[in-house]
Amino acid sequence: MPGLQFSPAALRRIRQDKKVSQHAVAERLGVLHTTISKYERGRCRPSAPALMELAEALGVQPTAFMTRGADAA
Repeated sequence: MPGLQFSPAALRRIRQDKKVSQHAVAERLGVLHTTISKYERGRCRPSAPALMELAEALGVQPTAFMTRGADAA
């Protein structure tokens, strides 16, 4: 059974549902907005600490950004 993986689509959906801009999330995390864009497009994956910060910034559990194995893209 595949494990949980980061889902770029889940991050984008959650951020948009909460009506928060990439710029606002980036400012909260102390990164460039292009970093958030890269996370959402699957160009790079957040580290564990960054994932925790994303979750805190968006008011969700870190597992909200996860999906099972092959569904992660």
